[in-house]
Amino acid sequence: MYLRVLVVIHIFVLAVFATTGYTAELQGPYAKVRNKAILISASLTLDPQRAEEVRKGVNKEIIFYVDLFRVWEKWPDEFILGKKIHQTLQCDPVKNENLATSTVGNRVFQKRFSSCDELMDWALNLSNVELSDIKGLESAEYYIKVTVESRIRELPPFINLILFFVEETEFKLTEESPSFLLRTQ
Repeated sequence: MYLRVLVVIHIFVLAVFATTGYTAELQGPYAKVRNKAILISASLTLDPQRAEEVRKGVNKEIIFYVDLFRVWEKWPDEFILGKKIHQTLQCDPVKNENLATSTVGNRVFQKRFSSCDELMDWALNLSNVELSDIKGLESAEYYIKVTVESRIRELPPFINLILFFVEETEFKLTEESPSFLLRTQ
């Protein structure tokens, strides 16, 4: 009896971990200072299974959190400011409509594409996103932290407390840039 239970549990564990062979990858972030502004670039590569889901019509919500931190030697690093970029990917293979919705702060952009691959290329790549004007920053060492998550569902807060075991995200990735010296004078 115990042997059967152990075999079933073992098969279940193997089946769960065997399907997670590919994962999404986050390249970057890369930071540069141009014209007194900090510009950030990063890109996300979906694993083949999730990319195929998008091509077949499953909507995806990808959220980029771009944060600027100041490096301190003897204290924890200081959060300076951040930007949230919310991308919604919608590919409809039947109607051949490919629509991306991007929300940055209070601004909402919608863009149509001729193919789903073009949509994913645009929505999953951040290119020269302006994070901050360097006027208000002190001369110091800084770095950029980018966190990307893919939302499955968003539960109301009170239900989330009760159903704490229900996942809200498919994946969550975090990468940091190399530190850079910022001279504001």
